[in-house]
Amino acid sequence: AVTVGDAGIRFNNLKFANGAAVTQTGNFGIQVNGNLTVDNGGSFIPGTGTIVFEGGTTKSITNNGTLTFLNLELANTASNNVTASTGFSVSGGNFTIGANASFVADGGTVTFGPALTTLNNVSNNATRAIFNGLKYTGAVTHTITAANQIALKEFMTIEDDVTLLHASDANSRIIFNGTSTQDIVVGN
Repeated sequence: AVTVGDAGIRFNNLKFANGAAVTQTGNFGIQVNGNLTVDNGGSFIPGTGTIVFEGGTTKSITNNGTLTFLNLELANTASNNVTASTGFSVSGGNFTIGANASFVADGGTVTFGPALTTLNNVSNNATRAIFNGLKYTGAVTHTITAANQIALKEFMTIEDDVTLLHASDANSRIIFNGTSTQDIVVGN
C-alpha cells in the first residue's frame, strides 16, 4: 500500500495494469506529466483530490477499464495537450482546461455524472476543447461555465432528469464540427 499526504504525488506516466483496482482516498492531488492508462480489467476511482495533467508535451488518456475523475484539470501550461481515444467519466467535480492547454478526444465518450459536474474551458477557444461524444447523466444540473466554447465531433446525449446549464453570454458556444451527421439525443 502507498500512503500519500495532502501534498500529493507526481508521476511521469501512470498506468493501472490489468486487474488493478485503485481507489484514491483523501484529498491529495495527483500530477501526471505524461500518459495515463487503464488496462482491461483495471479501474481508478477518485477521492476528493484533483488529477492534474501538467507539462508542455502531448500526452494521452487511454481507458480500457473503468476510469472516473472527480476533479480533472489540464494545467495552464503552454503546449499542455491531452488527447483521448477512449471514454472516461468525470463525476461530482470539475473538468478544467487551462487557457494554454488543450483537450482533444478522437474517440470514445466523455461522461459527466451522475453527480454534479462543471466543465470550464478557460481559453474560450473551441479548438482547445474538442470532444468526440459528450454524455450528461444523473438527476442533477450540470454546468458549462460562462465564456466557454467546446466542439463536438459526433454527438451529445442528455439523459432524462438532467438539467444542462450553458451560460448565455455572447462568447459561449457548443460547436458541432463533425464530418458527418451529428446528433443531440435527449432522454434515455
